[in-house]
Amino acid sequence: MPDEDAQRAISLAEEMDDFAAAIQEGRKPEVAGEEGMAAVAVMEAIVRSAESGAPVEVGSL
Repeated sequence: MPDEDAQRAISLAEEMDDFAAAIQEGRKPEVAGEEGMAAVAVMEAIVRSAESGAPVEVGSL
């Protein structure tokens, strides 16, 4: 199983591939911008919380 950084890179590459294909095919991407940003905020809150040991509000990101 890939390490955490490798998995992030793979996920990002897959999202970029889908975004590029969506542009070429004239369709909406699998994950829209707002959904993608919400997912990034959740992941960032998880990382910050793990680093600090304290809860992090997703809405603060």
